[in-house]
Amino acid sequence: MGIGPIRGGGRSGPKGVKGAGKAGGKGAVAKASGKSFGKTDAVESLVGVSGAAGSAEVSGDIIVEQASAVARALKSGEIATKAEAARRLVAGILKERMNMQSKALESRIAEQLEQDPRLAQTLERIWQRG
Repeated sequence: MGIGPIRGGGRSGPKGVKGAGKAGGKGAVAKASGKSFGKTDAVESLVGVSGAAGSAEVSGDIIVEQASAVARALKSGEIATKAEAARRLVAGILKERMNMQSKALESRIAEQLEQDPRLAQTLERIWQRG
């Protein structure tokens, strides 16, 4: 009674797992080969270690720089009042995040920031940092 030769584990035809492709029988990780090895597509290049897109971090840094610049200008006397400084800070944020400019909206948001005690305290900390 002969059993015959023992062969490798690859299946032929549509009997295997759908979508397995060339990986057939080698486990969950497919072998990287060809031109795609070592390359990333456009979306992967933006994603950092945390998995979030990197553009949000960059614009956050720009806003922090703008806030510091406004605080320095207020401290040096280039900006006369804290209300004007708040309006310029809001204008920078609207321009950076929303790509829009509106004097009326800037003024309304700046007024609301100054009227809310918690946000007014945060603005004071920003102005002191300059």
